[in-house]
Amino acid sequence: MAGGRGVLLDRSARPGRLLAGALAGYAAALAVVLAGLGHVPLVVTVLVALGAGLLGPALSGGWTAQLPRVAPPGLLPRVTALDAMTFNAASLAGPALAGLVACAARSSPPAPA
Repeated sequence: MAGGRGVLLDRSARPGRLLAGALAGYAAALAVVLAGLGHVPLVVTVLVALGAGLLGPALSGGWTAQLPRVAPPGLLPRVTALDAMTFNAASLAGPALAGLVACAARSSPPAPA
């Protein structure tokens, strides 16, 4: 991995914990976006979402960079191929699923107060 995050991960005695903490921060930012919709100015929500989105590639690359540490001997090519395949499938299916959920939420009647 290149850049500051790569160096931090490479020098960490427990990179999995570092990545787990970064993922928790990413999830927290997404929760803030969800909670903020309709309650805080849209520009604040967009800025938080942008910040969280900028971390996404670093996180996914960070997990991929750890594969050589956890893959059984001789299986690294297969593990790497499975990682790439599932990442690509999720990057295609995720936005489509989010769009379907958004459409379903818009077409459902409002909840009674």
